[in-house]
Amino acid sequence: MLFLFAGKCYLVDAGYPNEFRYFDPYKDKRYYLQEFRRRGQPSRREEVFNHAHSSLRNMIKHYFGAW
Repeated sequence: MLFLFAGKCYLVDAGYPNEFRYFDPYKDKRYYLQEFRRRGQPSRREEVFNHAHSSLRNMIKHYFGAW
């Protein structure tokens, strides 16, 4: 899946390489929002990024689902 993000960068799934302007989640870190709900707020910068990535991904999916 590839999503336009802020007109300049792309928010991508973990299957894509992390190249210039492609933002994929950190591997081997919590990613899904349910994991953060069960085990507390993100504590490291990688988890903070993954939490924001997951939130944006959900917003984009809901937007296109409603569209």
